[in-house]
Amino acid sequence: MTVDFAELNRLAVPGLQALTELLVGGAADHAPASEDSRPFQVGWGMVAALHRQAAAVVVLHNQGLGHEAAPNRRLVRAPLDVSTPLP
Repeated sequence: MTVDFAELNRLAVPGLQALTELLVGGAADHAPASEDSRPFQVGWGMVAALHRQAAAVVVLHNQGLGHEAAPNRRLVRAPLDVSTPLP
């Protein structure tokens, strides 16, 4: 199977930009009181980790390291049909 990394990057950039705006857009302003904030903090930590993984894929692709990006790419891939669970 041939992977078109330029096309993957082209498709990834708008999503990464939107995710970056979400992360820096003051989400902490909506955090619950400190005693109830653990689920909120864990959730935003997962979003930030996903952002970093997706950005790493784009950087690796841009450097011609598509093979090395494969584990990160599989980690952040979305299922084509969300009604079907992943294997």
